Amino acid sequence: MRQRLARLAACNIHLAAALLTLGLAIALHHPGLESPIYSDIVSLYLDRIARTAPQGGGGLLLPYRDFYLEYPPLVGLLWLLSANIRLPGLGGLESHYIIQALAATAMGLLSVEAVRRLAGVERALAAALLPSMAVYSVYNWDLLAAAPMLWGLYMFTRGRSLAAGILLGLGGAAKLLPLLAAAALPVAAGRRGLWAAAAAFAVTAASFLAAEALAPGYIEDFYRHHSGWYIEGSWLLVFGDPFSPGLRRASQVLAALAVLAALAASRLLRLDPITAAFTTLSAYLLGTYVYTPQMNLLPALLALSTPLFTPALYPLLLAQDTATAAVILTWHTTPNPLAPLAPPTIATYIKAALLLAIAGAIIHRAYRRRGTSPGAPQASLNPGE
Repeated sequence: MRQRLARLAACNIHLAAALLTLGLAIALHHPGLESPIYSDIVSLYLDRIARTAPQGGGGLLLPYRDFYLEYPPLVGLLWLLSANIRLPGLGGLESHYIIQALAATAMGLLSVEAVRRLAGVERALAAALLPSMAVYSVYNWDLLAAAPMLWGLYMFTRGRSLAAGILLGLGGAAKLLPLLAAAALPVAAGRRGLWAAAAAFAVTAASFLAAEALAPGYIEDFYRHHSGWYIEGSWLLVFGDPFSPGLRRASQVLAALAVLAALAASRLLRLDPITAAFTTLSAYLLGTYVYTPQMNLLPALLALSTPLFTPALYPLLLAQDTATAAVILTWHTTPNPLAPLAPPTIATYIKAALLLAIAGAIIHRAYRRRGTSPGAPQASLNPGE
């Protein structure tokens, strides 16, 4: 079996599979289709750029200053390129889409390769074939966060704490979620993890300050937008009011407590850095009021990267990620996709419940291993090497 996996790795089957999946994603969301699956990449361009460009007099369009963008600075940098570069022979929308899709493809390939280096070719192949990779990779900008997060964790396992922190910080500059992985490192690895986490937070903070200098008021607008967002992708939809301020406040407390509990469990069970990162990020997603389906790429890729993930969990992860893909695929089949019993909401419940089950199974395995062999060495963090 080991020799067969080595041969598969040698022919880069995981990258070939990833290219097929990412190619499918590009086709599914292409604006040239008669009825493409919704994507933020296309929708925001039509809403923000198509109306702004005629007023710009042909000058450089700067995100945050010349058009509203509610995403972190690394996403803004990508928009700076796609909004201003016109590929030969293509219209503005299609040129923008291709540039964004190429960036997503690169990040997808890097993510799958990082999983291989962390956990082997079999896990990388599973990562390449995730339903979310086909549906959400060219949908939003989660792979722009996932790739540097995974490579940062890989660098950390190789003893390169500063490089790890910089990469995790770049992930945080695309979406803040990788900072939760960084926050788990001091708990899992002590002072070395603290240095990496400090570097990660510093890099992300620097990126936000740069965006603020470009467009004064950006940080306040970013905070207001996300703190006032409705309940989306969360099991809290069961309560029936996605716009409830009280539920949002309660979920903020719940998410904070869940993260603290995950960090405490990571410390008590002496989890390795990858597992601690997965546990902490998953705890936050299960507690917060915004767990949009595209975000699932981060915990799914982390789960496949942890040394405590077992083959028995493959069907559970596939079911969880398939339910995640079903959210957007069923979104337009109902007049109110946020209703407690609407198809996308039911898929959301399944997504959350199965993520909890996967995290619980991994933590239970860590507990049993610690209880039965407290002096045993940690599992190898680099089975793919």
